[in-house]
Amino acid sequence: MSNHDSTGQAGRETHLAAALGALLLALASAPAWSAPGDILESTPMIQLDKNDIAAINSTVRVVLNTKNDGETTPWVRPATADRAEVSADITPEGTSIKNRETCRFVTVTVHAGNNAVKLRPQYCRSASAEWELQGAQ
Repeated sequence: MSNHDSTGQAGRETHLAAALGALLLALASAPAWSAPGDILESTPMIQLDKNDIAAINSTVRVVLNTKNDGETTPWVRPATADRAEVSADITPEGTSIKNRETCRFVTVTVHAGNNAVKLRPQYCRSASAEWELQGAQ
């Protein structure tokens, strides 16, 4: 018998992808008062599509499960004829145990050209559960 919940591995991966994807998209969204094209055009976030976000989420999952605090893991979407290169540095940090849960911050710095956006979501899990997004700093 498996110790997985009823959502299965695919469901947990989708949840993690949705959580970081929502965080990335929320931070990339221009405020209502900004002029069209102002903020997003100068950030790497506009360069990311659904597949990029899924790939970053997959790398975050690996980092949470396998890397020590301070170990940086790179992610790169190579340039193509119609898209610029976008990269990310993903570093776990601040691992702590609170209320029988392990919690970790993950710094995700996304780079495109000379621009960068830094995200710092926190994930927690109990001994029998998968990582769940708690919020971001």
